[in-house]
Amino acid sequence: MFTFEPSSVLGRQQLLFLYFYSGICGSALSCLGNPQGLSVGASSCLFGLLALESALVFVRWEHIDKSFRGNLLSNLLLMLFINFGIGVIFSQILDNYAHLGGFLGGLACSFYFIALDREYERQWRRYRLASLVAMATLLPTLVALIFVVPLDEEHQADFCSGET
Repeated sequence: MFTFEPSSVLGRQQLLFLYFYSGICGSALSCLGNPQGLSVGASSCLFGLLALESALVFVRWEHIDKSFRGNLLSNLLLMLFINFGIGVIFSQILDNYAHLGGFLGGLACSFYFIALDREYERQWRRYRLASLVAMATLLPTLVALIFVVPLDEEHQADFCSGET
């Protein structure tokens, strides 16, 4: 699945942070986008890893062999299209809100951690603060919206209504 070995770019702790942060962002966006349902699974975490792959391809584009670029980009876009497309087709059983939240959380984390890498530190220094701000505001904003957005009884999930 990966063009670059994620653990060689990010340390184990950073990779775990990205994984769980993506999962939490996915769960938060899922609560906002699909308040009637209950979403479970690790797919939002996996979309965070897919975001890491996308960020690495973007950052390392100049270092990728030119003969390999077209195949790499088409494979990455096809993987994104298929995964989000399956979520649209099977929207009754798959939660694209969670997938999107995991992908966005993964992108924010990825660019922050890549900017910390010594190899890219100089050229990505200006993006470090922007990605840190994105990371620091994305999750609290999603969580705050969960509590702020009013739900009437019609849109409330059964497990939220207090009925047994």
